[in-house]
Amino acid sequence: MRLCQIALDQKMWDSAIQRANFALDKVPMQIYPLHVDAVKFHVVLMQAYFMKGEMTFAELAFSKTLAILQHHWGPHHPYQITIYGVLANLMMSLNRMMDARFLLTSSLTCC
Repeated sequence: MRLCQIALDQKMWDSAIQRANFALDKVPMQIYPLHVDAVKFHVVLMQAYFMKGEMTFAELAFSKTLAILQHHWGPHHPYQITIYGVLANLMMSLNRMMDARFLLTSSLTCC
């Protein structure tokens, strides 16, 4: 996970995507699709794809993250605030304030 975060911090989006996908799919002790540890890698994917401008993949990673949280703890887990907040911050970085406001409002509503 740390290598994924370093790649994000250095704006090496493709490397972050590659490392996160490797962790999710190809490591000897594969993380199962709905395993809680997969959340952090899907958040990395969401951020990297967003910064690359690949919004479809970013939204898919966002949806998978929420699905994992819902599977384990239901639709109102407080960690959803963090996930929504990460995406809202990304939206704000592109000056998409209405989208960011919607995400932050949604996070408060669900939690």
